[in-house]
Amino acid sequence: MNKLAFTLTLIAAFPATAAVVSYTDYATWASAAATPIHTITFNVASPGGPYSSGLLVDGVLFEGISAGPSNGYLYENNFGYCSVSGCLVGPPTEAGLLGATDGYLRTTLSSPATAIAFDAGPYTTLGDIPVFRFSNGDSFVGLPFASAPNFFGFISDTPFTYVDYHVNAGTDDGDFTVLDTVYVPAPEPQTCLLVAAGLTLAALKTRKSVR
Repeated sequence: MNKLAFTLTLIAAFPATAAVVSYTDYATWASAAATPIHTITFNVASPGGPYSSGLLVDGVLFEGISAGPSNGYLYENNFGYCSVSGCLVGPPTEAGLLGATDGYLRTTLSSPATAIAFDAGPYTTLGDIPVFRFSNGDSFVGLPFASAPNFFGFISDTPFTYVDYHVNAGTDDGDFTVLDTVYVPAPEPQTCLLVAAGLTLAALKTRKSVR
């Protein structure tokens, strides 16, 4: 057996492990991420939404996506669904696997990253199963919710630009996907400088055109 055939045999016998590593507490995840963390909360003075075209918070875009009639369903701190601290409510999820009427929350970052974390849960139903899908092909299926929200931290070995969060309601009639807090890598200083420079240039052009 030549070296190539032997290597292929080993790969077949020992398949690669998942590219994404999950964490169940913030401190461990933040330490492993080894980068400054920016916290995004959903807390408004009065119920916000609906945001059918998405909600942009600190450069991160949140969308409620569904192939069914609830497409675009997205509320911030929606009365009746959120705690006092606020949350983001996405489309309802039907029982079973993703289908025509199943909905999910999509979190799109302003630039590719390898770390992200969520305080997430369903609306009220315990026993729902959390499912996360990443733009780079990674995925994670958690244990049934014993309480909500739960912390979910992820670090991938390849960059991703968005994460979809879906609640598999199992034998239930359905539920709503909810994000209470989202943790993303803080923008690098160079990025902040570029954004500031761009805003300054735009302001100068505006002043020049007014004259």
